[in-house]
Amino acid sequence: YLKEDKEEIGKPLVTLDEVNAWYCQDDYPKAREYFDRYLKKLLPFVAPKSGKLDFCVMAATASGKQLIGFAEDNFMVACGGNGKSAKFGLEIGKICAQSIMKGEWNYDLDSEDFRLVLCSVRIINVFSIMTF
Repeated sequence: YLKEDKEEIGKPLVTLDEVNAWYCQDDYPKAREYFDRYLKKLLPFVAPKSGKLDFCVMAATASGKQLIGFAEDNFMVACGGNGKSAKFGLEIGKICAQSIMKGEWNYDLDSEDFRLVLCSVRIINVFSIMTF
């Protein structure tokens, strides 16, 4: 599993059409070439038989914090990773699960810090991921 960001192989996405096109593409030769070179440099003795290229994006909120909250009864939304949410994935899941079970925010941090707001979210990075 290798991940590389836009600094090497992508470009910022501005419109919804660009995001849709990024996810719907079948291949991205520039990324595939990059991963092939990187893998040969990193592990010159490994010759993978195949590789699967996937695509994802990273979004930024105005506050720089994740947005977590109830959208409706028993339905919570957690979004706006800002490039740092993967490491908090289990805890964000715990916040949502405990809050849904209680029917209200159930965490020791103030819910206002994560309050859902209707806002535009910038796509700040695009990634290609290669699995061998």
